[in-house]
Amino acid sequence: MQPLTGGCHHAFDCDRFTADCGRCPILGRPGDHDLSFRDHTIKREALAGRRLEVVTPSRWLEQLARASSVVPAGTSFHTIRNGISLQDFFPLNKAAARRELGLPDDGLVVAYAAESLRNEPKGIREFLEAISRLPERCRVTGLLFGKDQPPEGIATVPLVKLGFLTDPAEQRRAFSAADIFALPSHAETISQTAVESLACGTPVVAFEVGGVPEVVRHGETGLLARPRDAADLAQAMLTLADDPALRSRMAAAGGALVREEFEVSGQVRRYRSLYEASLSTAGGPEASAA
Repeated sequence: MQPLTGGCHHAFDCDRFTADCGRCPILGRPGDHDLSFRDHTIKREALAGRRLEVVTPSRWLEQLARASSVVPAGTSFHTIRNGISLQDFFPLNKAAARRELGLPDDGLVVAYAAESLRNEPKGIREFLEAISRLPERCRVTGLLFGKDQPPEGIATVPLVKLGFLTDPAEQRRAFSAADIFALPSHAETISQTAVESLACGTPVVAFEVGGVPEVVRHGETGLLARPRDAADLAQAMLTLADDPALRSRMAAAGGALVREEFEVSGQVRRYRSLYEASLSTAGGPEASAA
């Protein structure tokens, strides 16, 4: 959201970016003409009268862009997904992936990923609490990948930590080894890890925030829980844990969704069409040919 606001990357419940910002609740010295007001004003004046094409990766963010007073009248808005390569992300044999990662052959494996396992807005505490709430019969193992160490003293089930994974082959193995991927973020534009998990055949449980419902479609590609509610997240996990057939159906639906909306060639095609249309409108046939 940063280009749309007086500086914040996520406004959460604040809608001041739809007017002039100012009196920013996250600043130490808020006021009518504080830093957020000045930043908002600079952006609005710089864009005034310009012809813009605003592209967002989620319809949720597109709606916020439409509401922002930074964006001038007459702007065109588009949602184009951030694509992934299906040559990098696809399902592997789950049993083989588990063996390669040293995971139990049976029991429930729930995965979580973040750039840092100490990043609390990504919901690490809620994740650890949720998997610890699952009954013993589930025989849960938490599979984590990201740098740093997670908070201690929360999880009561075994954790396997893979570190920060940069190789798509390693990421593919981790996603494929899991029965469920958890996305307990407090805020998300849409979540690339959720898309990658679905591409690897693993359904997702997530908090219902931001653009997440556009990829984690409740009852279709995964289940949604109330934001920041670890108990509700655990209940969603348990529903999938107790129903392998449902997980299988969601895996199939998730794969179909990724192929239809998130494959990188579709992203390229949509951007090319947008540029061609924009050039044609702006400069006529000569610009279009260029």
